[in-house]
Amino acid sequence: MITLSGIFSAPIKSFALIPHQEVYVGYKGLPGDRRFYLIDSKGKLITQRNCTRLALIRCGFLESKNELSITLPDGRIIRGEPALGRKIRTMLWGRRFNGHIVDGDWNDAISEFCGFQVKLVKSEFEGNCYDEYPLSILSKDSAKSLESKEFQDIDIRRFRPSILIDGLNPFEENQWIGSSISIGNDLVVQIEGKDPRCSIVSNNPNDGFQDGDMLAHLRHVTSDIYLGVYGLVVKPGRIAIGDQISVNI
Repeated sequence: MITLSGIFSAPIKSFALIPHQEVYVGYKGLPGDRRFYLIDSKGKLITQRNCTRLALIRCGFLESKNELSITLPDGRIIRGEPALGRKIRTMLWGRRFNGHIVDGDWNDAISEFCGFQVKLVKSEFEGNCYDEYPLSILSKDSAKSLESKEFQDIDIRRFRPSILIDGLNPFEENQWIGSSISIGNDLVVQIEGKDPRCSIVSNNPNDGFQDGDMLAHLRHVTSDIYLGVYGLVVKPGRIAIGDQISVNI
């Protein structure tokens, strides 16, 4: 039996993943996922490639209340309504999109943590800040197959999936490309292609430091840099941990 074993989102791109027990998934993916992001003093996108320790900052966004919160590793919490400042345009993987600088204490706190000046930005529209597609889908056994003497008990958060699946053979999700899957009673997702990985997979989500070259290890094991698949929502719906997953042929 194939089941849903994990649901994750990150309201601020590259920050710590938030686990969910149950959530409604719309055409743009999980609500509030990657709605915010960071830029540097020159307006360039900042991710864990630039500051690996971003994975240690927890965040939350309640869109119904327009309330954003971040929790720093030292326990400091900044919570409030994200006041929107000047409008800017940002380049993300060859695409340009609009956003607004978020004014307030967020910027000083995150800049101090990173060790260089950053600004928090809210994208104008939900779904702008995904790398390619709204959902990244990964099988637990695909990740587990990468365990080795160097990488023991791999933490799934390295790979930042939005949907984690149990009950598959390693890399079996690759066979779904071109088909759709149903999760629970309502959600239907079209599987579009493999998920290409980058240096972020080498970041340990527990301490924010690189603890080995996971990207090179992935290439050694699989002969490429792909792990998991991308999904596009074709029928929105509510999902919960334990939901059964079926492949629509």
